Amino acid sequence: MQDRGVGIVALFAVFVSMLAVVASASEIPATVDAIAARLEYNQFNPGGSYGQWEGDWAYTGSIVAGMVDAYECTENELYRASAISGAKFILREARCGAFLGDETYALFRLGVIEGGTDESHWQAIVDRFFHDVGRTAQDVCDYTDLYREVDSSTAVFHLAYFAVAAHEVGVEGAAYWRQALIDHLARVGDNKAEFPVMALGVATWALIQTGPLDDTLVDRPGAEPYWTGVRLRDLPTLLAGHQVPDGEPFSGSFYWRFDHTFGPFPGLVAGFTEDAVYGTLGLVAFASLEENADREDLKLAIRAACDALLAGVDTDGTVYEHLSHEGRMYFAYAGEMLQALCRVEEYLKAVAEAEPAQETVPVGQ
Repeated sequence: MQDRGVGIVALFAVFVSMLAVVASASEIPATVDAIAARLEYNQFNPGGSYGQWEGDWAYTGSIVAGMVDAYECTENELYRASAISGAKFILREARCGAFLGDETYALFRLGVIEGGTDESHWQAIVDRFFHDVGRTAQDVCDYTDLYREVDSSTAVFHLAYFAVAAHEVGVEGAAYWRQALIDHLARVGDNKAEFPVMALGVATWALIQTGPLDDTLVDRPGAEPYWTGVRLRDLPTLLAGHQVPDGEPFSGSFYWRFDHTFGPFPGLVAGFTEDAVYGTLGLVAFASLEENADREDLKLAIRAACDALLAGVDTDGTVYEHLSHEGRMYFAYAGEMLQALCRVEEYLKAVAEAEPAQETVPVGQ
């Protein structure tokens, strides 16, 4: 995930000028195609570690999920083939059939494009994984408690993907995975997590897809102070409050900490790619709910986020740690970017289709 070592050398003025150009000239499908083409080109072919992206083996699931989205967006068969190769790498590397959260989600997504029936090869693999973990509350608790040994925001990242995959596949006990996500979200705080706003974004995205945002408390004994009195229905408002406003550096992206400072790592307070990706996914999921169809504030927020994401992609499809084109260039960032841009594209298409056609008023009336 992110290396917060990106320094203040990132040029705000350069980013702003890029934003002005990209937002007016680029389209999401073209950017998706550029990112996916670079990923497909850089994937190891037979003779190497077949299906792997160098240096990113631990996040192959995020890349595969992005390539599935790219295939759906562009209908380019090369991207589908790349996703399948990546999934086969996941299967070879998995120990005793145990997968990470993003890997489980990626295999589920492959099942969707490969048929999505109960007999789907990929869906059967996902269902077997959940069956092996167990379907009771205690089974799921025992498994997800292993994630207490890692950074809390990283745990939320994987548990969010687990929860969505379990819900979509329809496994018995899916609700327990959702509850585990809520439990671990309560552990996230500025001083107890590496990527607090990213965790809030990915959790919001997953929780909207797996059940209602109701009065269920995130706050619980041992929760970080940020969650005091917070309920699930509060999550979208909290997330929106972490989007960088117009006029500020990296506007449309997201701050990385809840307090909007750079914390113990002197440098930038906003504009990191993963925070923007998962903050955007959370907002899009909320805006896509039927009751929010007419929310103009959400439309504006998502368009601003889209502009920021597009500005952060090089013309050759390279995606960096930071939207200013600074920092590391992990392929995982590109896979995650594909997920966000494809969801934004779906949302904006739905908005356009729902808007009433402009009526032409005859001259003289």
